[in-house]
Amino acid sequence: MLDFSKLYVSEYFDISVSVKQDKTRKVWVGEALLRRKDTGEEVRGGCLRYGSSEESVEKELQTHLNGMCQFLSVPPNDWNSRPEKVLANFRGLGRTITGFAVKIQNIAGESDETEELIDDFFSICAQISDDTIAFVKEIEDMTSEERIEILTSEDRIYSNKTDPWSLDDLSARAQIIKYFLEPSVNEIKQNKKHKDRMK
Repeated sequence: MLDFSKLYVSEYFDISVSVKQDKTRKVWVGEALLRRKDTGEEVRGGCLRYGSSEESVEKELQTHLNGMCQFLSVPPNDWNSRPEKVLANFRGLGRTITGFAVKIQNIAGESDETEELIDDFFSICAQISDDTIAFVKEIEDMTSEERIEILTSEDRIYSNKTDPWSLDDLSARAQIIKYFLEPSVNEIKQNKKHKDRMK
């Protein structure tokens, strides 16, 4: 397999590539994922490719990533901004809670898993509690300008509301105010303005 880590290097994004054979469907599957180095979050620009051989899939991945070179060489608009890092932590907290809920649903009713579920419940509750406290502290440490920024999506997001990436951003910024201990009048107004633009 090609060493994609040597072919594509970015100061701003981690690029991970995997190519595997799906023996059930008798095809090769290649996936390229892009993650911001400042927040660790996956970003738009990855791809999934299928082919009859490992070489054909690698070639398609190369073609796609070659087209991404300009994108990979430029930092995102909000690179290294504190609001973006806090928003990434908020999404991570949401994934932890959702993952735990899914696990409970999957093993509910299986008596041989009850002890494991109880152990997991208490450890994950402790983790969620610690993460929430740390997350609220991050919000409280932000400046008033940063707090307004985290409540506001970019114009391009508002103009493309049906896109899944846009929906994720819009939803997170609408909900994050719940973790503001004492939101100011301006922050409450900005949250309402954001929700109005989501309609």
